[in-house]
Amino acid sequence: MSSSTSLANNLPKRRPILFLIGDSITEFSLTTENGYHLELLKWYGSKVDIINRGFSGYTTRLILDLISNHFHKLFFLSSLNSTKEEENKEEEQEILITICLGSNDASTSNQHVPIDEYKLNLIKIINLLKNNFKEILKNLKLTFLLITPPPVNTKMYDSHCLKTFGTKGFRENETFCKYAEKVREIVKEEEKENNNLYLVDLWKNEWTNECYSDGLHLSNVGYQLFFKSLQKTIIDHVPSFDPNKMSFSHFYWRDAIDQYNNKYNINNN
Repeated sequence: MSSSTSLANNLPKRRPILFLIGDSITEFSLTTENGYHLELLKWYGSKVDIINRGFSGYTTRLILDLISNHFHKLFFLSSLNSTKEEENKEEEQEILITICLGSNDASTSNQHVPIDEYKLNLIKIINLLKNNFKEILKNLKLTFLLITPPPVNTKMYDSHCLKTFGTKGFRENETFCKYAEKVREIVKEEEKENNNLYLVDLWKNEWTNECYSDGLHLSNVGYQLFFKSLQKTIIDHVPSFDPNKMSFSHFYWRDAIDQYNNKYNINNN
């Protein structure tokens, strides 16, 4: 930015926002070394605001209920509302939303959500988010990444649960595979009508024992696989969220200091 350019004409832009929606795999990605939330923070630096909405134990039913009844609380929409000045400028707000659910829906315990309802709930979640954000933001660029639930290591998770809780884990990888296929179906069915929905297929990776902390939740190795899959999808399909192609939302500090000093006749020499 040229030092002759007025700061008043170069106010900070709205910073892009990345929402991470999911269950414990998303929640723990902020507290586990190499968790994909932490890796995203390293990748983006200060170019994107990343907000974690992972809820341990939650299913698509519970997430849908949360969004239906507490949307504004979940997404801080009071801070996103446009002022009249901003609306006149029609400044665009970019939002990328990742959704990774199914590890609890596919359970055979009381968390279970039938597979057809699971698919319908995911579609409802996407449409509800889309409609609610569009009502609030006048100029919105909204993109979704739908992530398959990762495979489960049934034997490892059963062993962990028997030692910890005295029961099996109620998770079968064969069932997880079917739920992951429903995620693929949604993206395939929606791609003709919705050009801002993309798939992150975690099943393309090789999931060894080292990828898990307990058979269901991910280890550092597993989260690295998760992040790399997510990163590749962003680079390939959402270039506006590729940090290597993004500018900063604020002006360069040297120009800011020069203009401030000139404005108030400050001489530091």
